[in-house]
Amino acid sequence: MSLKTLLAALAVSAGAITPMLVAPAAHAQQTGWIYMGDADDGSRQYVRPGYDNSTYGYRRVWLKSTNDPSYGPGYYLISLTEFNCAAHTMHTIQNELFDAQGNVVQSHGSYGWQYVTPDSVADHAIALACR
Repeated sequence: MSLKTLLAALAVSAGAITPMLVAPAAHAQQTGWIYMGDADDGSRQYVRPGYDNSTYGYRRVWLKSTNDPSYGPGYYLISLTEFNCAAHTMHTIQNELFDAQGNVVQSHGSYGWQYVTPDSVADHAIALACR
């Protein structure tokens, strides 16, 4: 499946995220990451699928957020997120905030299960993970 087809499939609606069918050249350095679009706050959202062998059959993906104005210039957040496709719920297993040089600034452990908000970045990610 081409990137264009994959991103078009993620474009369920244009609520909190603006999906793009072709990733700009500026995103080329995000090797292995699929660009999902820009959130309302201007941050760029990526997903890296393929981690779907969790213990209970849930699907795991890595999510990445860059250019978020709340982090600071060059900072980015990477999260390992697990989805329960049947219940349409998710929980974050690991969250790490990196500075512009790639150093871990903060790291957090597991969060509880929560429902996926419609038209959110997580909604687009669960659509990809649970196909």
